[in-house]
Amino acid sequence: MGMRQPIRNDLVSRFVPVRRLSRTPDCMRIKYIPLTRGHIHPIQEIAAFMLAVQIDFTSRQKVAAEFGYDIAEIDHQKAV
Repeated sequence: MGMRQPIRNDLVSRFVPVRRLSRTPDCMRIKYIPLTRGHIHPIQEIAAFMLAVQIDFTSRQKVAAEFGYDIAEIDHQKAV
């Protein structure tokens, strides 16, 4: 469980109306995608992320989240 999970659980429990939506595990599964940040040197940064994924230092999902994207949406767009 990540550091943000207790905060998510608290927010969902406070803001989800009790009668309209049950607090099932699906309701508690909120995915946080951080805001994108400025790039120092975009080409070097992308090359570093590519290398990190190739050597299994990080996942494609985490790299996509760094840029503010959802990996499932990227995969769907590539498939179409």
